[in-house]
Amino acid sequence: MPVPDSTPPNSTLSVEMLQRFCDGEHAAFQQIHTRLNGSLLGFLAAKFPSLSAPDLAQNLWIEILQKRQQFNPADGPSGFTGWIFKLARYRALDLRRRRQMTTADSDDLANQVTDFESTDSRRQRTEELLQMQDCLKKLPPQLQHLLHGKYWHEQSNHELAQEIDTTENQISKKLGDARKKLADCMNRKRTP
Repeated sequence: MPVPDSTPPNSTLSVEMLQRFCDGEHAAFQQIHTRLNGSLLGFLAAKFPSLSAPDLAQNLWIEILQKRQQFNPADGPSGFTGWIFKLARYRALDLRRRRQMTTADSDDLANQVTDFESTDSRRQRTEELLQMQDCLKKLPPQLQHLLHGKYWHEQSNHELAQEIDTTENQISKKLGDARKKLADCMNRKRTP
């Protein structure tokens, strides 16, 4: 998986590139994937820590490719990232809901799965959660507040904008910056 650079997610996306992506151009997809995958991983890891963010992101990119013609490139880079993160949220909620239904229907099966989970994988997951908490604490207080409001209290950008007296566009940019910083921090912690 390529490591995202420090360029903000939307900085090199253009309507023309989005059109090429929607038309099926592989190079446009690669550029978009490189630019947005780190933010997407950070979002999924922060919002859904019990799910495997890399696996969910990989499946999500497949879905994005399959549904690319549903996106209108004229909506621009912000519309595109909003569309991707909306798909990510829906897919993760669906997966979480399915897991809960399965658990509710078969507690015995859940116990069997837990028994098979290795001590190393539990230790690794605990370590990743601790690293995530550490990365969250390193973010500036305002970004921590925005992430907490957005992903734990499910506040809308409009509500967050009113709360800190700014625009919804600024909230979107700040949340993107927070997700990027979180993903960068997690990537640094994973690199020996």
